[in-house]
Amino acid sequence: AGYTFTYTRFATSFTSANPQWGAVKEGDELPYVPMHQANLNLTGVAGDLSVTVGTTYVSQMRDTAGQGVIEEGDGTDHVLLFDVMASYAFAEQLSLYMRADNVTHQANIVSRRPFGARPSKPLHFMVGVKAGF
Repeated sequence: AGYTFTYTRFATSFTSANPQWGAVKEGDELPYVPMHQANLNLTGVAGDLSVTVGTTYVSQMRDTAGQGVIEEGDGTDHVLLFDVMASYAFAEQLSLYMRADNVTHQANIVSRRPFGARPSKPLHFMVGVKAGF
């Protein structure tokens, strides 16, 4: 498990050529720095089989410097993703593994730059064999 709290504020007012900052007022939050990030992984093992369920949370972020409530269309979404990983050792040096990312198939906006809104990673499966010699 892990948790990160990040509190960001500009200490002075200024105008920047950077479009993500623009006309900054003292106390504005920095863009693209989430205040809250957390993850939790739970693993169960039974003989040669192991299964891990993981979750990741990232709070909403601003697209531009600012204060107060993030207006619709001026930031990212809150993101809560769930992943599942499994491994089965079917021989001494061989194991079959499976990973599924974003199993609930959430389509959250994770960035608006460059070139508009971009979604989170889609539902994704991966299967393979690991060999250790």
